[in-house]
Amino acid sequence: MILLSYKKEVFAMSESCKNYYKMCRENADMTQEYAAGALGVAVRTLSDYENDKLPVPDDIVDRMCSLYDTNYLAMWHLKNKSCLGRYLPDISKPETIGDMMFSFALAQEGVDESYGMIRKIFRDRELSLDEIPAMEQALAGAREALNNLTSTIFYAEQRLEDTKRREDMQK
Repeated sequence: MILLSYKKEVFAMSESCKNYYKMCRENADMTQEYAAGALGVAVRTLSDYENDKLPVPDDIVDRMCSLYDTNYLAMWHLKNKSCLGRYLPDISKPETIGDMMFSFALAQEGVDESYGMIRKIFRDRELSLDEIPAMEQALAGAREALNNLTSTIFYAEQRLEDTKRREDMQK
């Protein structure tokens, strides 16, 4: 487990939510060895990227996006690993299955973090004035999770409809 700290309070975050580079590789059903070869890096280097021991260079993220079939990884990488990320818009619409899975993971992480924060805030069944900023942050995280989940559902429903339509045309 990875522990996150917010105003002297500790929240647990699962390892699978921690590293999106690894999650995208696993969602693409690739071994670390195969992905490292396709990315042109050593297996050890990819392992270091996936365990946050080395920063992932932009050109490697570019190759990951192509290899793992997710453009979301590039947007997430720039928003979260670059000082310019604050100027980028929020991620909205998945375009690939990889994007959908990434959006789904972001939704799960957002819900888990918000749940932990809100549970901690209401442990005494009261909301105090000094807890309002934490509550606002938790609600913002929950709203972002909802947006990610909604975009995941829309993409999955569209894929479902497209598949049914193709099946009907073949009959």
